[in-house]
Amino acid sequence: MTSPLPNPPTLDHLPSSVIRAALLRGDIVRCGPGVRPIGWPDTPRVRAHALTLAPGRVASHLTAAWVWGAARHPGAPLHATVTDRRRRDPVRDAALALHHRPVPELDLVRFGATAVTTPRRTLIDLLHEPGAEDGFPHTARVACRLLSRSSPGGIDAIPLTEILAGRASSRARIEARLARL
Repeated sequence: MTSPLPNPPTLDHLPSSVIRAALLRGDIVRCGPGVRPIGWPDTPRVRAHALTLAPGRVASHLTAAWVWGAARHPGAPLHATVTDRRRRDPVRDAALALHHRPVPELDLVRFGATAVTTPRRTLIDLLHEPGAEDGFPHTARVACRLLSRSSPGGIDAIPLTEILAGRASSRARIEARLARL
């Protein structure tokens, strides 16, 4: 039996002056919105740990694509899904876009205290992401291509009914995005 991998050390509790000094010395490096020790490789576990999301929030959309290595940046703002059905007081944070919807446990991967949507769920979320009607954002399109190629069976393994589930008004946009992949 193998022991689970340890989580990277948390650095978000350190004063910003200590973090800046460690960055200048080369002890830590930037990792998305956070930092990681130089000795820790840039893996999904380490990237998820660098997000430091509040409990009950799941990294999703472009932020999850970044965790899986399908995007260069986690996006601005970061995207998180609140899986609790009860809407709490709205959080006004320009650095965080919250989505409220249930996410089945099968669609989550947990890295310690941080949860991330699976590559399959992330692909579906990116296809459903509202945006300009005339196009599909380049970063989301590239992330979808990479996620579909890294998933067993690719996009063809996901039932079309699951991809198109949701509002009827967005069905044409999703179909157009699927055609561009």
